Amino acid sequence: MHTVRLSQIARNSDVAAFLARGEHDNGAAFAVPASPKPVLAGGAAVKVPEHA
Repeated sequence: MHTVRLSQIARNSDVAAFLARGEHDNGAAFAVPASPKPVLAGGAAVKVPEHA
């Protein structure tokens, strides 16, 4: 079976470079895990600091 990488079929060079970096950084994984969101217990309001 022949594997075709997305970076090989992208026509735009910027998109191809982006996909190639994803292929080399962590195998074939393109997704970045999201950080967990704060959970409010008991209905309490909490001010969450924003990260710049």
